[in-house]
Amino acid sequence: MTGHHLRVISVCLVLVLLAAVGCTEKKPVTSAPSIPPQPSAVRLSIAVRSKLGKGDFGPGRLAVDSERGRLWISMSCPGRCPPGDQVWLLDGRDLKVLKRVKVDTRCSDSQFAPAMALDAESGSLIVGSCQADRAFVVDGAGNVRRMTAPRSAEFTVVDGALIALRDPVEVIDLGTGRVRARFRAGGVAIEAVRHDQSLFLLHGSVVTEVDIAKWQVRRTIKVPVDGECMAVYSDSLFITRGGSDEVVIVAVGSEPSRRTVHAPADSCHVMVDPSRRAAYMSFDAEAEWGLLAMSLPGFREQARLPVGASSVGWTGLDVAHHAVYAEVAHELVKVNIT
Repeated sequence: MTGHHLRVISVCLVLVLLAAVGCTEKKPVTSAPSIPPQPSAVRLSIAVRSKLGKGDFGPGRLAVDSERGRLWISMSCPGRCPPGDQVWLLDGRDLKVLKRVKVDTRCSDSQFAPAMALDAESGSLIVGSCQADRAFVVDGAGNVRRMTAPRSAEFTVVDGALIALRDPVEVIDLGTGRVRARFRAGGVAIEAVRHDQSLFLLHGSVVTEVDIAKWQVRRTIKVPVDGECMAVYSDSLFITRGGSDEVVIVAVGSEPSRRTVHAPADSCHVMVDPSRRAAYMSFDAEAEWGLLAMSLPGFREQARLPVGASSVGWTGLDVAHHAVYAEVAHELVKVNIT
């Protein structure tokens, strides 16, 4: 065998060895599974205080327009007073008044704040009447139009319709004023929250789930508390009542489950912030009133902020701009969430 042949065989052997190495199966590199970051502790700080009204004429209910960074507030006083019943539109950044709109709700005579709900799509506010079968639609420019709606009814807005919480429930088209649907929900609801394509109605110790597409009752869920307020987070409902620190958590899957936790506050209204996995409630502790931030779903306290020496009234959450608004003794307080 010649030297040339030996060199050719050597080269071939090297190529074969290289090919074998290249064809060897590589084991996949494994890494530790990614763990979603836990939300950092929430901090609360007072950003702005604004005195609203004078004498008995002062603020009532709030409706927060997160998309536009504004909020609406009802202004009234017990009995008839010169300013009359009004709604004010405020800039959410500094609480400056953008519009003052007179609305003949006649709720001052009844000493009740009017029902209010925001149409998030248009930015219009719907305001109820305490003494007539009508409601008022107020747009951002201050224009007012009337529509037929049951008097003194609480309501919410879903997909361009006003949902009047009466028995039966009425679904009223905001554009035409026509009734789209009526259905019985087992009683007069005092709270309504939407989750996906369901509307949950709370009346006492019963929650009724309604199919929004058909406006038909899907089921009723019994809860172990005579609830007054309700909020939704993920696939769970939080049901509370004023004066109790119990929060009944109802998982609304195919087989509803219920459990109870204790919150460090006994107020009713729970404001849920999904982006921070947090909830906010007002508290009253030995002549100190303020706001609490709690982690979800366990309602463990994260932050506590005193806001005044008088009780906290109506509150509202702006999720997009990370702020809570609270009415405290004729003052409106903006609290930043960081």
